[in-house]
Amino acid sequence: RAQGLVPAVLMPIRDTQGVGTIHLSLKDAEIERLLRRHTSEYAKSRLIRLVVPEGAGDLFRGCTDTEGEREGERVCHAIIRSFSFHPVTSQCLNVSLQRCPPGHAVKVRVPVSIIGQDACPALKRNGYLYPVRPFVDCVVSSDDIPASIEYDVSKMNIGNSVRIRDLEFQDSITRLLGKSTDPAETLYKMSKL
Repeated sequence: RAQGLVPAVLMPIRDTQGVGTIHLSLKDAEIERLLRRHTSEYAKSRLIRLVVPEGAGDLFRGCTDTEGEREGERVCHAIIRSFSFHPVTSQCLNVSLQRCPPGHAVKVRVPVSIIGQDACPALKRNGYLYPVRPFVDCVVSSDDIPASIEYDVSKMNIGNSVRIRDLEFQDSITRLLGKSTDPAETLYKMSKL
């Protein structure tokens, strides 16, 4: 940490790969830039390209996906599973990553992104959109992980809710998991302040 690095672990997609968890050090500035660009709630649904360092051949055996942009550069694709921050400085303390090779199905938690707030009649009448469970657990193709699922609230009134059945899903989402399989599951509620 004193050298500007964040401790991280890279977990295999399944234990059957023969490659266990690998300990890494990532640049603090790059992690902060990623979390700031995608905000922390959306960062977990973004595919990350990790450049495999020279001399890490044994650690990354069977773990690299493709050749990189530079000749001979090896790349490993991953998604963020969890991260933690320092309670005072908000500095990233550690990151857990999971390998996510192209062409595989992966479990992700995709956030629901709200649009149309400017035209929403309920919000104009002191309504408040309360997040109950503002995400969807699903299985998605690693080649096309959606950053978010958009929902337009421009016609919502006080007392309305956003439910799973109200969302339009992209084709890359192959199936829903857990509570997200219930079409009546509430994601947001419109309440009066």
